[in-house]
Amino acid sequence: MAESLKFYLVTDLHHYAPTLGTSGKAYEIWNNKEQKCLAETGAIIDAAFSKLIDDKDTNIVLIAGDLTSTGAMESHLDLLPKLRRLKEAGKQVYLITATHDFISSEMEPLRCDGDKLLPATPTPRSKLRELYADFGWDRAVSEHKESFSYCVKLKKGYRLLCMNDDGTPERHGYSESQIEWMFSQIEEAKKAGDYIFMMTHHPCLPPNPIYPVFSKKDMLADSDEITTRLADAGVNLVFTGHTHMQNIAMKR
Repeated sequence: MAESLKFYLVTDLHHYAPTLGTSGKAYEIWNNKEQKCLAETGAIIDAAFSKLIDDKDTNIVLIAGDLTSTGAMESHLDLLPKLRRLKEAGKQVYLITATHDFISSEMEPLRCDGDKLLPATPTPRSKLRELYADFGWDRAVSEHKESFSYCVKLKKGYRLLCMNDDGTPERHGYSESQIEWMFSQIEEAKKAGDYIFMMTHHPCLPPNPIYPVFSKKDMLADSDEITTRLADAGVNLVFTGHTHMQNIAMKR
């Protein structure tokens, strides 16, 4: 029997670089509508990461996407040293990106200048793997290159599927080739006698009964079919983010 596995799950950092502007009328209007404290995201992340570093018994950290506030390159570049600090402290960091991390029709990188909201430096989706190559992809035993998904061996007896579901603004889910690759990795884990579980960004089970009613597009696309197939394949644990709430859901 494999040894027990301990790890931290961190989601939705939504980091906002201070160089994007943290004062003025435009910032105040934006910040008042945010769920996050924009100017304080760096300090909050630093404090949280210090807690993780202080725990010498848990060396694995999973980060389930939405690393930045609006996909500004300034925020990515400001976040990277914080992640490197974790790694230099001996932590194994495995992350995925999500829809807040690159420019798209639903995400426009912005900065604040006095009473104006102006464009910030956009991050193309194609740059994300290069930016974060040292935080998961460098340890991958297999990778689905098109989606930036990958599979890693966390330790003896355990594998993690890191499934990127950014899809399109209309559909946050997996392509057919990605699904085929996902199940091939599950079979590989079974053959090796490894326990395999998954991390993805959008919830595959609703965090509460009414969530799919008012926020259906914020669910993983085809979630009912995907979760049934995963359960049938023996995957019984999926860690997600996106909802900004803590919950444990079970499919019966």
